[in-house]
Amino acid sequence: MDSQSHGSRQSKRQLQRKKLTPLNLVKSDDWQSMFKIEDAKKMKKFDGVDDSKAMLSRKNSSTDFVLASLLEFLCSIQGNDKKASQSKFQDISSFLIDKDLLNPSSTLDEFQGLRANISKILFNLLFFKQLHIPLNKLPQNIQVYERYEVEFEDVGPIGQGGFGSVRQAINKLDGRNYAIKKIWLKDNESTIEIKRILDEVKTLASLKHKNIVGYNSAWLEQDIFMTDPSNEGPEMECFSYSGLTPNAGFQKLNIKELDSSSNSSDISESSDNQLCNSQGSPVIQYKSCKTLYIQMELCEQTLEDWLNSRNREDDKPLIERIDAVNNLKILQETVEGLEFIHSRGIIHRDIKPANIFLQENFSVKIGDFGLAKRSYSSDSDVSKDFVSLSVGVGTSTYSAPEQLNSSNYDTKSDIYSLGLIVYELYYSFATMFERSDLFHVLKENSKIDDFVIQNFPDQAELIKKMTKKDPAERLTAQNILSQYLCTSKDDIIREQKKEIAYLRNKLKELELKVHSYEERELTEK
Repeated sequence: MDSQSHGSRQSKRQLQRKKLTPLNLVKSDDWQSMFKIEDAKKMKKFDGVDDSKAMLSRKNSSTDFVLASLLEFLCSIQGNDKKASQSKFQDISSFLIDKDLLNPSSTLDEFQGLRANISKILFNLLFFKQLHIPLNKLPQNIQVYERYEVEFEDVGPIGQGGFGSVRQAINKLDGRNYAIKKIWLKDNESTIEIKRILDEVKTLASLKHKNIVGYNSAWLEQDIFMTDPSNEGPEMECFSYSGLTPNAGFQKLNIKELDSSSNSSDISESSDNQLCNSQGSPVIQYKSCKTLYIQMELCEQTLEDWLNSRNREDDKPLIERIDAVNNLKILQETVEGLEFIHSRGIIHRDIKPANIFLQENFSVKIGDFGLAKRSYSSDSDVSKDFVSLSVGVGTSTYSAPEQLNSSNYDTKSDIYSLGLIVYELYYSFATMFERSDLFHVLKENSKIDDFVIQNFPDQAELIKKMTKKDPAERLTAQNILSQYLCTSKDDIIREQKKEIAYLRNKLKELELKVHSYEERELTEK
């Protein structure tokens, strides 16, 4: 290659370059004039559609996170004033969002750490390039830091669902066991859904109480994998313990390394948005996925587990299966936890046995705040009217009628759910069908099985008041504590003695009936 032709190409490239204005000299009002959406019309058609907005719409948030990270990084190096840099970033990103060029979720403050992580990756790529290290020689996984893998030893699964999974893990530093909730964030997740997930973290962090599952910390991780298309068979998976199908969440970032003799004609865009070389073969590809980790106190047994175990004791009479003493403790501590939650202006919205955890000595912890919502400001009046919330959330078996049929409900919906759990505590359902049938009778006709009424009349009355159809007529958690439950050890002992005396009297009555029946049988003979 002669120097004259090389110089000619270099001068052409220089002439094609536009004069750039430093970001710190650009006022926020100038962005509209600097970047016009009409400019996009000059670009080639995209998938046969001559529509700039359709062409430029953000379909995959992995790309948006990279763009937002790069934008934030460029704003941060324009000066030492962090507030000014952040303000500039917000101005530019707001403009891009308004033009449908950037996904709003990629600019959330909660994802600032993740954007910083991506910026480090981009910086490292540029650094490697300056060292003249070929991109295809970089390690397969270029994630900067995997906190879960580094700081924890995975023990095994606890549970999983549509959100992701919960794993038991040992912290390598303190040696303690924790529950790690892993929420897989899809690349096409809406901003509203992401905020809902982040709300769970904020809710957990704000609740410190002996009857609420303890929150330790939360963090985001993003895995970026380099793939070799020539050796790749099926879509490479982002390995995760969640058991979810991650393929839909992958973003391919194809990179073509250009030398000084390359020009733009060497690269084209294929029909599936992959960058290809002139022969049509895809070049270096990257895939990524994001995971939110929530580190919580480990609670191994749920109330649901305990109830199922109790209900399987078929060899015992029904009355002997009911543990009145521990039932009272479970109810007491669950109501105390709910009262604290409600006093902070939060509705749990999914109170059920599976979300109530039992520790040693039947100590209660309320968990899983994935559906929790604030009903009003924590410093406002607790008696405030209903607020508009989502319809049909929560587990339908335990949901209040207004929760299933309306968007207007308050903390009384949690009381209704707990009322059904109290029913379950004082009656051993043989099958799920029996439980469903008796719950239906209670919900429709406010009737409770005679077994509970005869053996536990106080609890039967409480259940009815907690499951009133009209939320305004239901008790509050504070009402239950002050009117129906004991608050001191002496009161608990006194209540237990009353329960024992009551059961002894019932036993004597049965013995007398049996004795009378036997005498009558002897007389007739």
